[in-house]
Amino acid sequence: MGLAQIIYPRPAESGFQEWAWDHYQHHLAIIQQASVKGFSLNQYRIWPVTQENIQDFLDQHQQMHSEMDEIANVQGANLQDIDFKDKKKVDAWYWLNYVEHQSVASFLGGGI
Repeated sequence: MGLAQIIYPRPAESGFQEWAWDHYQHHLAIIQQASVKGFSLNQYRIWPVTQENIQDFLDQHQQMHSEMDEIANVQGANLQDIDFKDKKKVDAWYWLNYVEHQSVASFLGGGI
């Protein structure tokens, strides 16, 4: 699964859920490749994402990023606090999330 699928959700009704699945799969690939490289990352429940569990998603997702950023020496962003009503902030959130995934994937190698 490539990084391109987690930049932004497709502009379709199912776009966010497709993004959420691809994003989750990329986290699993990072965990697996980190293990190959001798690092241990925890797996948190970040999928499925619903309106009812959005705060849990944000909290656990931030924890995953904090852990993966630490092993790759990446200066991470605050991905825990987001105003979903502000499109510019949402777009920035997706971009910052992507950049962290890209940085960690580059550090770990293995084609993730």
